[in-house]
Parts: sequence; structure tokens; C-alpha cells
Amino acid sequence: MPLRGKPAAAPAATAPKKKKPRSTEGAAEAKAAAKMTSKEWKALQKGMPEKWPIPGYMEMPMPGRSHTCYRDETFSAITRWCAETRIAYRPHAKSPGSKSHIRY
Repeated sequence: MPLRGKPAAAPAATAPKKKKPRSTEGAAEAKAAAKMTSKEWKALQKGMPEKWPIPGYMEMPMPGRSHTCYRDETFSAITRWCAETRIAYRPHAKSPGSKSHIRY
């Protein structure tokens, strides 16, 4: 209990938590299974812009923001999803050789 008129002592500093290293378990197996070539991937991309159009608001540049930042319109749309909302993912969206290709 602090004495009257004096502020309480600051709590003792705690040691920062160590970050858990990212697991590489299964990465080699996933990489081996990802056999698609760039040529095959490019062939699969034909017609994708028509099947999976970019929303109109994404066409407008946002000065001072990265093109990968979420937009207010995106948040507005996804916050209205409910348990019954069906989500469809674009097939083969990530190109071979990219870090994310293995995950998708």
C-alpha cells in the first residue's frame, strides 16, 4: 500500500517473452508436392480476370497507402458475413516459386 501523498512504486519490469520460432515442419513435403511450372501456371491464368474480377474500388489508387492495405470497403463487406456465407477462393492464385505458392 502506498504511503499517503507518495505515488506507488512501478511494478518490476518483466523479461520480454521469447518468440516461438516458425515451424518448418512439412515444408519440404509441401514444396515437393508443388510441381506446377510457371508455364502451366500462366496457362491457368487465362480468363481469370473475367472469372474473378477485382472490385471497382480497388482500381482507385490510395495515396500514402500500400496496395496491399485493406480498404474500408473491404472491411465493410466482410463484417457483414455470417455463418452461412460461402467463401470461394481463386484457384492457382499464387505463382510457382513464390513463398506463398507452397501454402496455397
